[in-house]
Amino acid sequence: MRLVELEPDRFVAVCDGCYTDEIELTRSDVVLHRVDERLLRKSMCAALDLRTSNAPVGALPGALQLGSHVIGQPLGVPVWLLGQQREHEILATLERFRGTDCPLIVVLWSDRMLTSAALAFDTPPLIVTTLDQVLVITAEGFEATKVWHTRLAAFRKAAKLAPQTSRHKKTAMAREGKTTGTPGKLKKAFKEWYLEAKPYLKQTGELRPRPSAAELGRKSGVSRSTASRWVTGKVPKPDEKLMLMWIGAIDPAKVRNFRG
Repeated sequence: MRLVELEPDRFVAVCDGCYTDEIELTRSDVVLHRVDERLLRKSMCAALDLRTSNAPVGALPGALQLGSHVIGQPLGVPVWLLGQQREHEILATLERFRGTDCPLIVVLWSDRMLTSAALAFDTPPLIVTTLDQVLVITAEGFEATKVWHTRLAAFRKAAKLAPQTSRHKKTAMAREGKTTGTPGKLKKAFKEWYLEAKPYLKQTGELRPRPSAAELGRKSGVSRSTASRWVTGKVPKPDEKLMLMWIGAIDPAKVRNFRG
């Protein structure tokens, strides 16, 4: 809730999302608290069995990357916590996540934020849930619910993230026609886009549209389907830098700080 000072000793706590009634307060009622995001991440990731993220706070306003679910992908499936209150902000962030074409798990702060419009995003490669559904608070701290484990298992199956056997990996590699040159060609094409998008962003304040997999494929001399599988990590041995370039291309901060 947001604190508004009406008079020197009179305040009101306001919920911008209109989920809670206003609360009248005096100065003696007001105590300033600060969330320690490091401890929050650590405790939540321990309960949800995630690899804790070291991503900087504030990279995406109103959102915090808690960690990654590591089954099925070397880089893990990112798990984000959304603290945004206004529905249009939540929907804009979910749309942004969906645009990455990569598996993502999004945890909304409260059940009240899970509107029918937000729930429409709850299809692979996205899973959208809430803290109320996946965590409970016990005397020992956070504890994952059965809902979390059930949703996660269903998500892994739908997104085809189950661990592969050696036979499956060999078959997939043969089908992929994997060569060491493919990710290098795609990264080179992507680098050219970043080097053009970075000064454009600084001059205009606008982010250029991310190149499609088809566009990257044409510049790299590979097929659209092959380019798509590489940038989204749907190959046996994904290229970490290439995937980060793909995801970062929709983040102005990542484009602005690109160093090649």
